[in-house]
Amino acid sequence: MTIVNRLSRLLQADLHAVLDSIEEPYAVLKQAVREMEEELARSTQRVKSLGNECESLLQRETEIEQSIARIDEELGICFEAENESLARPLIKRKLELQRFLKSISKKRETTQKQHTEVQAQLEENRTRFESMRQKSEILAEEYASNSKRHDDDFTWTAPDLMVADDEVEVALLREKKLRAQQLRESSS
Repeated sequence: MTIVNRLSRLLQADLHAVLDSIEEPYAVLKQAVREMEEELARSTQRVKSLGNECESLLQRETEIEQSIARIDEELGICFEAENESLARPLIKRKLELQRFLKSISKKRETTQKQHTEVQAQLEENRTRFESMRQKSEILAEEYASNSKRHDDDFTWTAPDLMVADDEVEVALLREKKLRAQQLRESSS
């Protein structure tokens, strides 16, 4: 069984080598750069989402703190009137809001920590991406110049057949001049 496994690995390695030589390295590089750009876009969106969530949680904390302050005012009125039966539900509501506030504060702190970590990772990835992008541009230029040299060495290339507009104008003037000279010569 080990011989079969070894043969299988050998064939697989050869197949991978053939595929690597078939693939155009520049196209693979461009695809890798595109994938990195997409990942950066997703990370940027994640940073924005976490930032928005932090702001939302902070706003919610403020609203709860304001509700607790209103309950404290109402409790003051209840205690001035010596009405404990009205104070009990307010105290219960205040305790619930305090627990909820504590829960939201923990969630905001966790989200803020995530936001900071993801943002730091994003900045690091942007730096890496920029470095890789610059390297890929250099490699692409080298690849293009090497491909051009190989093409020149091994294949016949068609001459440049493009004619510029100014070349047409100059040729037109020459033709007119030539025709005018021929017309003068034939009439004399």
